Amino acid sequence: MTSIIRRVFFSGILAAVGLLALALGSDGASAMPVSCLGSDCTVSDGAASIAYRTSVDPELKTFSINGTDNLSEEEYHLCFDCNTSSKLGVELDNNLTLTSATQDEAANMVTAIFEGSGLKITFDHLLTGGANSGTIDETITIENTQSTALQFVLTELDDFDLNDTSDGDSASFNGDFFTQTDGPVSLFLSSSSFDFFTVGDCCEFNLLTDTLVGGHLGGVTSFGPGDAAFALEYDISLAAGQSAIIRKQKVLFDNDSAPAGFKPKDFSVPEPGVLSLFGFGLIGLGAVRRRRRRGAPQAA
Repeated sequence: MTSIIRRVFFSGILAAVGLLALALGSDGASAMPVSCLGSDCTVSDGAASIAYRTSVDPELKTFSINGTDNLSEEEYHLCFDCNTSSKLGVELDNNLTLTSATQDEAANMVTAIFEGSGLKITFDHLLTGGANSGTIDETITIENTQSTALQFVLTELDDFDLNDTSDGDSASFNGDFFTQTDGPVSLFLSSSSFDFFTVGDCCEFNLLTDTLVGGHLGGVTSFGPGDAAFALEYDISLAAGQSAIIRKQKVLFDNDSAPAGFKPKDFSVPEPGVLSLFGFGLIGLGAVRRRRRRGAPQAA
């Protein structure tokens, strides 16, 4: 009798799995990431869309709201010996090779993976769009894949041309996040754990070298109106096999349609989930200590 019940039970499980597969059908397949290596990786949500170029000079290419592009370029530069200003001009793909690029329209995600020089760097771009707004939550995972320690500098350049024009933009940094405005459009950029920064006049090499102080970005806090851009410098040391994670957020919206109560994300404060886990950890540690005290022999 028991064997019959078991057969019925497992048959029920198999039937449920089969029904689930049929229900997903082609939609389940379309939810899988699709390779876009060698072309533009694109996703859209609401009024927002992004395109990541992978064929030549791989980088985030567009960030559009209602069909209007607001991004000129987002580049990353990498150097292992940055004692001279010229080393900050070496782009990421001159050191590493783009080995994978995928787009997932169902998840609104574009992922690009670079490898080489003992590193694997994964860029995840998650897009969330509204009626007149768009948000890119970007996670950069940096892995040391070799057996010795690595020390290097990763520099990010963000050249936004709001309203698809390169003039009339003003940019600033208030100690927590970057802001750029052009008439009715605003951009907010926040990032975790950068070491140096600057705000200044585009373009690429001038911005990265004109404000250097002691070989690092010089911390200029405002610029404009003009062709404004930001640069952030991450000084990173990784032991063999170690990883580091950088989290960023870019929020773009029409000022007349700003989300109610909107505030740029503050990466300097641990997120509630992290705080909760930390709290539970302390509670658990306290419980262990109490149990140990109760079980310990009493002194005579």
